[in-house]
Amino acid sequence: MDSAVAETKACKACWISFDILEKDKEYYNQLSPLFAWKRYTIPSPSYCPDCRHKKRTCFRNERNLYKRPCSSSGKEIITIYSPDKDQKVFDQDIRWGDSRDGLNFGMSFDFSKTFTEQFRTLQKSVPRIALFNVNPENSHYCQQAYDNKNSYLCFVVKDCEECMYVSHSNRLTRCYDCAHLQDSEYCYECLDSDKLYGCAYCEWCQWSSNLLYCTDCMGCDKCMGCIWLRNKNFCIFNKQYTQEEYQQREQKMSLWIYPNAQAFKERLKQFLPTQIHRFLQNINSHNCLGNYIINSKNLYKVFDAFELEDCAYSTWIFESKDCHDIYGMGTSNLVYNSLGVEKLNTAAFCTFVSHTRNAYYSDLCFDCNDIFGCIGLKNKSYCIFNKQYTPEEYELTVAKIIDRMIETGEWWEFFHSSLSPFGYNETVANEHFPLEKSQATAWWFNRSDYITPMPQADKTLKVTELQPHIALVEEDIIKSAVECEVTNKPFRIMKQELDFLKKWSIPLPRRHPDQRHKDRMGRRNPRKLFDRKCSQCAADMKTTYSPDRPEVVYCEVCYNKAIYG
Repeated sequence: MDSAVAETKACKACWISFDILEKDKEYYNQLSPLFAWKRYTIPSPSYCPDCRHKKRTCFRNERNLYKRPCSSSGKEIITIYSPDKDQKVFDQDIRWGDSRDGLNFGMSFDFSKTFTEQFRTLQKSVPRIALFNVNPENSHYCQQAYDNKNSYLCFVVKDCEECMYVSHSNRLTRCYDCAHLQDSEYCYECLDSDKLYGCAYCEWCQWSSNLLYCTDCMGCDKCMGCIWLRNKNFCIFNKQYTQEEYQQREQKMSLWIYPNAQAFKERLKQFLPTQIHRFLQNINSHNCLGNYIINSKNLYKVFDAFELEDCAYSTWIFESKDCHDIYGMGTSNLVYNSLGVEKLNTAAFCTFVSHTRNAYYSDLCFDCNDIFGCIGLKNKSYCIFNKQYTPEEYELTVAKIIDRMIETGEWWEFFHSSLSPFGYNETVANEHFPLEKSQATAWWFNRSDYITPMPQADKTLKVTELQPHIALVEEDIIKSAVECEVTNKPFRIMKQELDFLKKWSIPLPRRHPDQRHKDRMGRRNPRKLFDRKCSQCAADMKTTYSPDRPEVVYCEVCYNKAIYG
């Protein structure tokens, strides 16, 4: 999606210069909305891509769960809204019950006030759904989750069974502490991989089984500490062994004993930078600039994506076309600057809207058409601020509101950061772009200081008190808490988790699940592109490996020649 630069601007927030491409301008022309026979010109963004990403993702809490009373029934519910927040929060079943009509909160637009002021008023009136957990079977502590069974603390997942501490994954069975994993079974601490069985501590591996600490391996079985292997068995640090030799070395290393596993990891840290690395981890993709892209074409600065066409500046997006500035979206067309949306057609500035077309500046709406500035509607059309209009009235009123938003500088800008119902430190934004409290508040981001009470345990163990050999761990450890070796935050070992670790001879974790997630994300390359020369042919290339990193990084041509001959 390379294109000439149309203009260069200074970001309104961070003041860093950024380019707007001719291709971007062409895309904005596609989006130009028509209301009351007036075609509205789309201005180019006033914020750089990173700041646009921050402004979007500060509205998304993926991982923080709380308990609080339902604002309708009073019963205790699991929710993404901490008890100290002043939103009305309803249990999922009550919020979407037939008696809860979003039109009951309708309000007329006051042209003497800003859009932001009035949207904030509507926010305070409309009850919010406790969390997004669709059709769970014994999987109540999950968020952004669909059709999962017997799973616990899993986030942004679908069709997973008997999983724990998993994020951004689909169709997993008995997997623990994994992220960005698809169609896999019995995996532990695996990342950015597909179709694995019985693997642990693996990254960017496909169609493989029984791998330990492997990276970029495909079609392999029974390998340890390997990188870029194809269709190999019984290899250790890329050296071939016979089956008997492999089993002898495996027994000698005894990686089920914690100190041995740590020593192996240290050896791996020395080995990996000396080996060939792909400049970008993309598969079957054409004209794509970004990372972790599969089966796509014509993408620009896109990350964690598959089955896309003609998209840009987006992350965690799939099966969509002509979409820009998105985080979290599936199966949509012509959508701009939106978050957590699905099955949209022609929409902009929407959060958690699905199965909808012609939607603008709306939140938590489902199965709607032609809505503007709405919250919590279902099966509605031609609504503005949750008030019903005729099609003709809708067109005229929206046009007047847009004219007013142009006056106030709000038109074609994402929601003001202060409208987020979450603290910045609770959201995806903080995970991607951490900010101190003073920095966050200076940007008008909210801040959460709520601390979740820790359930009482029989006792709290230091990591030095844990058995180094998983086979020696007694089952009564599930009654105790363990103090995280990094944050000192206590956490529990669950029965289901302990059974899995024993079955696969994996040492007990020494870190809190949140810290383990942070460590996993730290193992991924940043969502940033650097100019660097190929370590083999010296050709210029864009890569997620910064020039000061020690890895040997090959361009696509050199990598394929080295790996496949």
